[in-house]
Amino acid sequence: AERTLRSFAAMYLLLGAGVVSAALAAVSTRIAIAAAIGSAALALIAKGLFPGRPRKLASAHRLQRVRALLSLLRGGKTPYDLAAFLEAEGSPDDGKVVLSLTLEPALHNFLRSMHGGAIASAVDVCTTLAIVSAGGFPGVSTSLGVSYLAGCGPGEKIRIEATVLKLGATLAYTECRLFRGSDGALMARGWHVKHVVPPLPLSPLLSLRPALAARLLAHLAPVRQRAAAKAAAAAAEPEPRDEKGKTEYFGRFGEIGHDLLGWDAPLQDALCFAGEGAAAGGGGVASPARWRFKVGPAHVNGYGALHGGCTASVIDSLGTAAIALGEGGECGVAVSLDVQYLSPAKKGDEVVWEASVLKRGGRLATMEVRAHAVPKGGRGRGKLLAVGSLTKSLRGPGASAEGAEPQSLRAGYPLNL
Repeated sequence: AERTLRSFAAMYLLLGAGVVSAALAAVSTRIAIAAAIGSAALALIAKGLFPGRPRKLASAHRLQRVRALLSLLRGGKTPYDLAAFLEAEGSPDDGKVVLSLTLEPALHNFLRSMHGGAIASAVDVCTTLAIVSAGGFPGVSTSLGVSYLAGCGPGEKIRIEATVLKLGATLAYTECRLFRGSDGALMARGWHVKHVVPPLPLSPLLSLRPALAARLLAHLAPVRQRAAAKAAAAAAEPEPRDEKGKTEYFGRFGEIGHDLLGWDAPLQDALCFAGEGAAAGGGGVASPARWRFKVGPAHVNGYGALHGGCTASVIDSLGTAAIALGEGGECGVAVSLDVQYLSPAKKGDEVVWEASVLKRGGRLATMEVRAHAVPKGGRGRGKLLAVGSLTKSLRGPGASAEGAEPQSLRAGYPLNL
């Protein structure tokens, strides 16, 4: 009997184990089937929401992205975004946007034309808008350059065309052209290279289906209308608006109590002249002139770093100041500007700018401007932030600035700084 009971117990144990195993196998099969169905469903949803970067967005979607980014910029504090001046006109082709602005006093140079730094900022911002219109990430600048071809008068409407030449996996190559509204003359041509790899959390958002991205943008970034640009603060103007007055203005650039005008005004109280370099033969500067600069809220971009347009504007103005501090009695007009962006500076950081004349010939002068971070403790020289060069056209030897009509006005339009 005992053996029989043990046999029955063993049989029931084996039978129970078999039933449990069969049940577990069935549950595992169901789980596996459910997991497979769930994975397929998620794949279909992901494909519907994130089809990858579209080859070509519709014109309406491109323009919406441009206007959404402009709307976000209008909520910022920096003038270098030009959001108070720019209007999006259209996006006629993939990676191309058309914008316009009117030359208001806040954009003026000393001779009341469009400041060379304002043109560089327009190249920076408008090419970034073109990258966004093509479905790319705004990214950060690596290099920028401008060729100045003609000037314009106060109140002139300016048409801006920005185009993405190539949008790669890491770099975007762009160009920008500015046209005078009155006669269609080409004022300037710029180029801009940006590093456009997005942070990992933002990568899926760039791959959203265009229709879904449009709804999301409409909710997150409702279009803000362009507010009327604030007029530049009226400052005392002891210098006449001619070549002699311009040389005097830039000869005191950054001095305490010296008012900065137009596009230079945001640098007031942030940029301080720290010492003139030793003059060299031929009007050059053997050791560079220096300015100290504290990065404020008006000088940073959306990442909290020194704005690329601000950097280009300072290089433009300090390059002009470097030649004004030398011999010759004139500052000339800008021919070209280029900037290499090497490291960021954050709000509250101090920067030392050094400007020197590399060569001054009979008709052309080339200046170099370097920006270094001030290390903690204020001693020594910190990392190099940016390097730029500015080339200017001069009237030439023998031309006196005393009482002379500004060179830039002889052709009917004042040129850039």
